[in-house]
Amino acid sequence: MGERKQLKMIQASVHKEPGQVTGIIWRGPTDLQTYAALKSYAAATDQSVAAAAKQLIQLSLANQLNK
Repeated sequence: MGERKQLKMIQASVHKEPGQVTGIIWRGPTDLQTYAALKSYAAATDQSVAAAAKQLIQLSLANQLNK
């Protein structure tokens, strides 16, 4: 599958979830690949994309603030 077609498929799967307040905008190949990885992580951990993003942000911030 071509990269452009793959990006269009990922774009089609990006949607606003209930309660979304961060306003993250996923554009361009790098952002869409990151979103796809986040979506895969969410599925693997049986979470919504929003819950997975929140969890990863919390862990990352805690890690950065405790350096």
